[in-house]
Amino acid sequence: MNNFESMKWPSQIQKIKEKYPILLNRYLIVVASFVLWITFIDRNSLISQYDEHQQLIQIKKTKLYYQKEIKSTLFDLNLLFSDNKNLEKFAREHYLMKKPNEDIFIVVEQPKTPND
Repeated sequence: MNNFESMKWPSQIQKIKEKYPILLNRYLIVVASFVLWITFIDRNSLISQYDEHQQLIQIKKTKLYYQKEIKSTLFDLNLLFSDNKNLEKFAREHYLMKKPNEDIFIVVEQPKTPND
């Protein structure tokens, strides 16, 4: 029985060689293996490179956002410390500070509900 199966195998390979001779080309096999390795298997595969590139783009966007926020904050800081009136206004609005003879009224607007 083993002899019979072993005789079958070469004839099947011969049929494949006749129908698809390019599939058994050793250069094609090496290049296809290399492409599969680079695309899926390797630690630095193309898929992981794409994911890391997307993360880099997101980090650059975040960096630009924070740079704009730093500029805005520095502008507000310079404006705040340039004049005592601005400093007093900031303290009253954010920390609810008051003079001894004043009363503070806090008005909080209720958010509108969808039924209104």
